[in-house]
Amino acid sequence: MRWIFESYWFGLLYPLVLLASVAGGYWYARRRYYKKQRSWKQSGTENAIIGFYGLLLSFALLISGNAHRDRVNIVNAHGDALEAIYREGSQAHDDTVKLLTKDGVIALLEARLLADPKTEAEDTRLHQRTSLLYTDLLHHVQMLHEKERITTDERRYYNDVILKAKGLDYRIQYSEMERTPLSVMILITLGSLLTGLLIGFANGFNEEHHFLIPLIFYTLTTLTVLTIRDLDNPTSGLIRPSNKKYENVMMEIKQESENSLRR
Repeated sequence: MRWIFESYWFGLLYPLVLLASVAGGYWYARRRYYKKQRSWKQSGTENAIIGFYGLLLSFALLISGNAHRDRVNIVNAHGDALEAIYREGSQAHDDTVKLLTKDGVIALLEARLLADPKTEAEDTRLHQRTSLLYTDLLHHVQMLHEKERITTDERRYYNDVILKAKGLDYRIQYSEMERTPLSVMILITLGSLLTGLLIGFANGFNEEHHFLIPLIFYTLTTLTVLTIRDLDNPTSGLIRPSNKKYENVMMEIKQESENSLRR
């Protein structure tokens, strides 16, 4: 059932269904009560129901917002780990060590910057490619150690930072698979339809048409639910973790390479 919330059609149909629920409540109140001059008094629980749904919606938005923030933090930590690999290699006295570490980091950065996965399959292929790049980098480190171009302590440090970057890469993949619990998404979706029905019904008793409150509810609820859905889809949604950290590291590497050629 998760595919329903992640599909393109949900973003199109949900606003229409929510609008229909508000209009349906308004139509029912006008037809069954107002036109027949039947009275209906508010019991006071209506505001409590609306308030409860508001809390539920804010709770779901908080979950999605925290998940997005965690993804951003992991991406930044991953960028720092790649930069640490490059920094260690750039301080080496052996030019081969400098070249292999720089090329390895650049390849990993380009894999991240050039990739734009839209589906889960494309995202999986990206992580398979980066996994191979990490394996190659670890292999190069082992070869450098066997040729005595780096010491045992240096090899151990390279392995640690490379495996740390690889672990963060896997955490990025796992974080992209995390979603707001399905039960919460069903609850806020059905809750919005029922609350919309209630708001439309409560506004159907006025002699004059008042659409301000239903319009505000419809707009805020639609935008909030679609924002939660977008935050839940970091590979295909509009709200994604920024690649600024990767871009900064790549820019620093290129600038330092240009400066070294001028010397």
